[in-house]
Amino acid sequence: MSRPKLKKTRKEIEAQITKWRNASNAKRKKLYAESSEYREKVNRDKRGYYRDRVGFEVRKSVAPAQVADYGELRQVLTEKGGKRTMNVFTVEAMARVLGDYHRVVLYRWLRSNRFPWPQHEALPLGKGPSQRVYTLQEAIALAKTFTIHQKDRLYLRSTDHDTIYRLFNSVGQDPPQYIIESMTAA
Repeated sequence: MSRPKLKKTRKEIEAQITKWRNASNAKRKKLYAESSEYREKVNRDKRGYYRDRVGFEVRKSVAPAQVADYGELRQVLTEKGGKRTMNVFTVEAMARVLGDYHRVVLYRWLRSNRFPWPQHEALPLGKGPSQRVYTLQEAIALAKTFTIHQKDRLYLRSTDHDTIYRLFNSVGQDPPQYIIESMTAA
């Protein structure tokens, strides 16, 4: 005669599963905290899953020779108060130059100090307000610098300190203070 099976209630089964899950998670968390190799593997796998699910689309900045095609001729105020007609780039045009990003993405980078703000003021085309714009030279410099970044990354993170530093220096602006501090601490 066989032993009668002990029947667990649903609550007991869920408690056992939770106990096993917590023990397994604790082991993984400890391994993640202690082993850089494991941490890199986990992060690589997460990125791979994301790319499989969302799609891995490598973005490429426009080649320097074609950057001028994305700008528009506008009158820009000079430092002395005069006006000069130049090929300039709005934030939206700059987002296209960097690899067809949406302008909202570039505005997000601007507001979080990951990307330099345009420093020149273009006069309005109609009755609208004036706009801040990048010059052709700045657009080419930013595109070249960002192309180097795009070889390794799809997005500009706030932790990409080297790239952010190079972007600001490429247009002659001082990088944000947190970037300078991170560069001197390293």
